[in-house]
Amino acid sequence: ANKITFLEYSVEYKILISGGDNGSLVFFNVTNYQIIKIIENAHFNSIYSLKILKNGLLASSSSSQTINFWNLTTLNLVRTIN
Repeated sequence: ANKITFLEYSVEYKILISGGDNGSLVFFNVTNYQIIKIIENAHFNSIYSLKILKNGLLASSSSSQTINFWNLTTLNLVRTIN
């Protein structure tokens, strides 16, 4: 079972993002409490941190020593840094 390892909230985008120990990201709409998108294997290992940046990106880091940047409008991966 997936365990939540980190949560981040965006007032601007009205979304709550959870990171899991299985490397997944889940985006929730906080207005209607519905899941917007699930990204399985967003990372290969457990997600350690999430941070919303001022440029409209979400940074996620994992125990695999990678940082992924996600566009908060499209919820797509923009870049990976190893």
